[in-house]
Amino acid sequence: MNSETYKIEVYVKKIIRNIIGTKNIHKLRTNINRNLRSLFKPNTSDGINDIYKTISENDAHVFFGYYDSTPFNSNETKLLANIAPFINKTPASNNYLKIGYYNLDDYQLKFQKVGTSYTWCWQQGCRLQWYPDSSHEIIIYNNLVDGQYGSIVQEILTGKTMRKYPIPIYDVSRNGKWALSLNFSRLQRLRPGYGYVNMEDESQEESVPKHDGVWRVNLDTGKSELLLSLKEISDFMPRDLKGNDHYINHISINPAGDRFMFFHLWECEGKRKSRLLTSSMEGTDLHVLNDEGHVSHYSWKTNRELLVFGSHRGSGTHYYLYRDQSDTKMIIGKGLLIEDGHPSFSKNGSFILTDTYPDKYGDQHLVLFDVNDQKLYEVANFFSPVKYRGEVRCDLHPRFSPSNQWVCVDSAMSGKREMLIISLESLERYFL
Repeated sequence: MNSETYKIEVYVKKIIRNIIGTKNIHKLRTNINRNLRSLFKPNTSDGINDIYKTISENDAHVFFGYYDSTPFNSNETKLLANIAPFINKTPASNNYLKIGYYNLDDYQLKFQKVGTSYTWCWQQGCRLQWYPDSSHEIIIYNNLVDGQYGSIVQEILTGKTMRKYPIPIYDVSRNGKWALSLNFSRLQRLRPGYGYVNMEDESQEESVPKHDGVWRVNLDTGKSELLLSLKEISDFMPRDLKGNDHYINHISINPAGDRFMFFHLWECEGKRKSRLLTSSMEGTDLHVLNDEGHVSHYSWKTNRELLVFGSHRGSGTHYYLYRDQSDTKMIIGKGLLIEDGHPSFSKNGSFILTDTYPDKYGDQHLVLFDVNDQKLYEVANFFSPVKYRGEVRCDLHPRFSPSNQWVCVDSAMSGKREMLIISLESLERYFL
């Protein structure tokens, strides 16, 4: 390249930078890389383990949703799944999911439909999960009940509806006694992709509602009550909470079923702020674990230990292991687990399974972190087509099977959502 050509190139780059801005240059470069990758290396998965099964349907998306519950039943013979229409936008109120499962012993992998749901989103589906203490023959999921948001308990083999609740569920305690809920219309309005569009948010005129927040459902009686209002939560140890439109997301009950965590979020000058709190199942003994403005994904390690990706002044952004109802915290995987992901602990607590968002080449990485030996293993990586971003993105959302021998992820590497089952056989000697 001669000097004149070089000068012209520098000048052109300067013009582009001035037109679209320095910040957008990175976005442009990333999009170009991912689009080129989709042309020359589509439908790829690289890693140390083969994909054991691919769960796919013609002209439809197959996915499970979030990472905080497992689609596998207890003996790993059935896999819960949602089948969605082949669209790439916010689901309309008349778009429905087919709810059901696959028999993993069936080589044809034929979908067994159990029901439908009109209340769903791309990130969390309809909160489909196995009902506790049911020998994994009963499921619970959200749907419309008498024209309102609700939830349904259903036998998978007969399709019989066991119970209907006039309130949707977010998480269910492992002892089967309680479920916790939130306002899914408010959540969708303020965090698109996580709530439902079927009904207008009746609380939208209130920035900090007194009559909305975290709800508790008695699964035996069906009675529901407001456990913690957003006003109560906002008034508890307030710090830099000025702004509009407070809301709740990411409720998770600990294994014992006696405490839960949740994110309190709000909008401030166009930016999303968040803090991490825990509470007893009676709505008492509130405790703030992180109020520095940024928390992300989470996983209970024990009844009193909670892993969360977030930020703290002075120590930076990391995975932190918190001791509930205390100020004790420690960084996990410093220098190794450096990216936000969707973490879960192996059953003995020695390994963390997590993922990453697409890198500049569009690859999502599935990794295992050895907590004791401080080693990071890449299990596989998956290409994410550039059209799946924003609200309609397809995160891997990895989930262990009960034995930890398998991992199930959602992937759009083929151009549509599929569920992939990956064997961890080559690594199982380390953590089973």
